[in-house]
Amino acid sequence: MKNKKLLAILIFAFVIFVVALPTVCVFIPYKDPILIDERFNVLYNDDSGRLEIWGEVKNPTVCKINKLIFDVSLFDIYGDEIYSENVEVEIELKAGDTQAFSQDLNYIVNLNNDALYSFSVYNFEYEYNTLYAWVWYVFGFGTFGLFALLFKKIRISFQVEGHKVDIYATETRAVLVVDGKVFKELKLASRSSIEKRSFRIKERILKIELKYGYMYPDINVWVDGKEPSFAKITQHSFLKIPKKQQNATTANTATNK
Repeated sequence: MKNKKLLAILIFAFVIFVVALPTVCVFIPYKDPILIDERFNVLYNDDSGRLEIWGEVKNPTVCKINKLIFDVSLFDIYGDEIYSENVEVEIELKAGDTQAFSQDLNYIVNLNNDALYSFSVYNFEYEYNTLYAWVWYVFGFGTFGLFALLFKKIRISFQVEGHKVDIYATETRAVLVVDGKVFKELKLASRSSIEKRSFRIKERILKIELKYGYMYPDINVWVDGKEPSFAKITQHSFLKIPKKQQNATTANTATNK
């Protein structure tokens, strides 16, 4: 029995999980972190006796930022540069977070001239962690594999001479249910084995062929040599496969042939 709906779902899922989403993740443009200028300042550090550069940075990217690198210049009251330094700040800034940072400068402070200083920060660089392109595709393929495992059980329903027939199947097992009662259970002894059974429902001959499905159930059904019109096909991993009922009264409905 060919489940065209399942095939369409799996193809769609493959395109989304293995092709589209990883490709989008690979080519997402990197956004520069945002320095919050109004919170940026240079202060005197009483503990170290030096000037301290302090500020906040917001990380709008999907990466983790490990280091913030920038230049800072100090100016006197006339606007002349009196000191510059390249500053490196170790941070642990996760995606979407905002974090304050501070770093002592090497400039020796003259407390009598604090009021003379102004400052400027520029040439910002960031060191961040990102994933190699192939990692995104591995994640995508793994996600597709987990999604595909949801379809390991199937139930097909159809009518034969006014009787409702349900067949539940997994990779190695099938259960025939007629009018809500379990009639027969088929099991495969090995991957190479094939189970073929025939049953009579009134004047109709129902044939079931079960093969090892490797990933999904592989079951074929014929009524008088033709594939029946299935009223419903349900396929997902949460189906409850009924167990063989003891002393079930099915002789009037179906019989082994």
